[in-house]
Amino acid sequence: SSGINAEYGGKLPDTTANTLLKLSDILHALNVEDMLQSNTAHEIGASFFRYYSDDLLPLQFQLWKEHVGRSYADDEEHGMRQDIWAKNVKLIHEHNQLNKSYYLAMNQFGD
Repeated sequence: SSGINAEYGGKLPDTTANTLLKLSDILHALNVEDMLQSNTAHEIGASFFRYYSDDLLPLQFQLWKEHVGRSYADDEEHGMRQDIWAKNVKLIHEHNQLNKSYYLAMNQFGD
């Protein structure tokens, strides 16, 4: 990050700094070591979506697509699938914040 900081004269623009902070938060929330040791899609999905931020949804979607091996025919389908997926992520996150007796997780059918 010092290279990025130097590029901006020692101070990152607020939006960039905020995005980097959110990215740091999500990587921490992911508990990457546990996730890498997970063998099931459910465990990975539960770890990945503990943290929610509208700003990070495009990055999360890209990572999810790579994880499940998803690709789309064109930009229109990509946009439609990303919107569906983002709504599902929000639903999952909001439900899991309620601390009910069960948790939801993203799987390969989230789009």
